[in-house]
Amino acid sequence: MLRIADLELTPEKYHEDSSRDDGLEVTARVALTDPKRIDHLREILAADEPVPVIREGVQDAPMQMKIAVLGWSERDAEHVFELQCTELTTSKPSGLIGLHAAFTRPAQVAFLLEWRSAISELLMEKGIVSKEEIVRVEDTATKNVGHRRIKFAQVDDVRAHPFRGEPGE
Repeated sequence: MLRIADLELTPEKYHEDSSRDDGLEVTARVALTDPKRIDHLREILAADEPVPVIREGVQDAPMQMKIAVLGWSERDAEHVFELQCTELTTSKPSGLIGLHAAFTRPAQVAFLLEWRSAISELLMEKGIVSKEEIVRVEDTATKNVGHRRIKFAQVDDVRAHPFRGEPGE
């Protein structure tokens, strides 16, 4: 049994990798049919915040972990999710790989924010949109970003793909 926040899940596939320098990583494939449980898992994923995770029978004490969806599919009433739970640690990545990871994503985010600002200013300057419309679009984007990220992970059938938690995957 895997408990993510207050949601109990029974994985059909499960793998732990504790050999990583930056903490434990759990990969699990779960199938859900109850619409309330599906919506609750989507909310947890969309929030993009660390949550307590309990690996019942392995470690019953909760551990703060970041939850990501690697892929998901929907067939009839069944939703199958492949999830990755990553332990939050205080250790910093070392070496060049750590430096690359530390600077690449912030640079990309900074570029996109700067581009968004510039295009917004240009659209307002040309009278195409008002400042209020820009603010409304930014508010909508902020509210929907987590859900959009989940939508991008959808595939035809998660079970048809190799389980990413298996060694060598």
